[in-house]
Amino acid sequence: MLKASLPNEWSYELAEEVVRDYVQRNFVDKGMCADWAIHDSENDKGQRNLHIHVSLTMRPLTKKGEWGAQQKKIYALDENGEKISVIDKKTGQQKVDRQNRKQWKCHTADSTDWNSKENAKMWRKDLVDTINAANEQLVHGIDINPSDLTYDILAPMWGMMMPSTTGLTTCSFEVSETPAPDTQKLVQRGVRATTKGGSSEPVVIYVPLGPAAPIDAAESFAGGSLTYPTWTITGLSGNARWSMFNSNSSITAQDDDNGYGACIAPEGSAGGEGRLVSPVFDFSSTQPAYLHIYVYHSASCNPGTSLTVEYTTTGGDFKTAGEPIMINDGSEGWQKHEISLAQLAGSRKAILGFRANLPDKDAVVAIDNLVIDRTSGTTSLIADSGESARFHGIDGAVVIEGAEGCQFSAYTPDGRMAVRTTIPAQRHIVPLPAGIYIVKADKTVAKVTVR
Repeated sequence: MLKASLPNEWSYELAEEVVRDYVQRNFVDKGMCADWAIHDSENDKGQRNLHIHVSLTMRPLTKKGEWGAQQKKIYALDENGEKISVIDKKTGQQKVDRQNRKQWKCHTADSTDWNSKENAKMWRKDLVDTINAANEQLVHGIDINPSDLTYDILAPMWGMMMPSTTGLTTCSFEVSETPAPDTQKLVQRGVRATTKGGSSEPVVIYVPLGPAAPIDAAESFAGGSLTYPTWTITGLSGNARWSMFNSNSSITAQDDDNGYGACIAPEGSAGGEGRLVSPVFDFSSTQPAYLHIYVYHSASCNPGTSLTVEYTTTGGDFKTAGEPIMINDGSEGWQKHEISLAQLAGSRKAILGFRANLPDKDAVVAIDNLVIDRTSGTTSLIADSGESARFHGIDGAVVIEGAEGCQFSAYTPDGRMAVRTTIPAQRHIVPLPAGIYIVKADKTVAKVTVR
């Protein structure tokens, strides 16, 4: 029995393709019978545990299709290549068995070398080499089909637009740099497409490399800047462009930090579609996650103006998560929305997309204060809402009111837990270093600033 772990970032389809090739080359082609299975399970921490089991035969098959002997006799030979007799010391004659068959010096050995330590070492090395070779074809550990890279434009952060490519057949990648193992960052990759007309010039795209960001996660766009450095934007059609704003004359920011993200059409253009692409997040727990997000609604926008939340586990094939959010739905101002991300449960690495549809130059889609966690039905994302538990920051601490007996948690914007405790009284103070925190008690989630 052979048991081995596979990269948890792999899709089941990729694992099946790699394992089938590995088993064929190492076992079946040598005459062995192999019964293999891929187990896509979880460990005791709720994390994905992708691994294989391969059961192998140690006995060969004969030409008649029957099981052969597991062991065989190997006769000792003299200098002339003749078998050596077993001599009876008493008679000086060759020994015979009960059936009067002559006895020859020999020893037994396995019929094949399949059970040898040398083969086990070779198979293990080949499995490592096979996995590494497959990983070299992946982007950020995600199996990306080059034909899925069909963006018109892919840009780093909020900077210069750069042309990408469509309909790739085969391609090679060159990475501009390797990030630190504990840091997720954008790096350039050169893509060279091969078509019937020959090889193209390299086209630069940006991809996030490094570890997936943990959940809980939050992005407040505070001051027109980003908590995570790996947001990207994609122009899908027309002239719809996502940008960062630190408040402006047309929209009042949703909270006191004055920052939000918005997709607008440049003056004189006819609108279009644009996608804001999130960092890579870790959804490996089987507990479903939820996106909580504030969206700006306005009756002055064209009725077709909308925001669609999307997701991808392949890096290029975005699927919709829930119904589009219509900006002109009769409400005005910032409204909170909750979208289930249950379809991502168990995914080690996944990316969210926020696709804005701008029917004309006057349309705008704006978002703020998004949180990804495993809490459904939250009552608030903003402090001092007056609902359920209430939070506010002071010098060196957070004040919690109305949450006696509830568990309180505080997270840094990059998803790291800062503190977890049970609230002993109706009003309680929890010391915290200065900074911005996402805090939770009961079903209330809020963003607070500790001075």
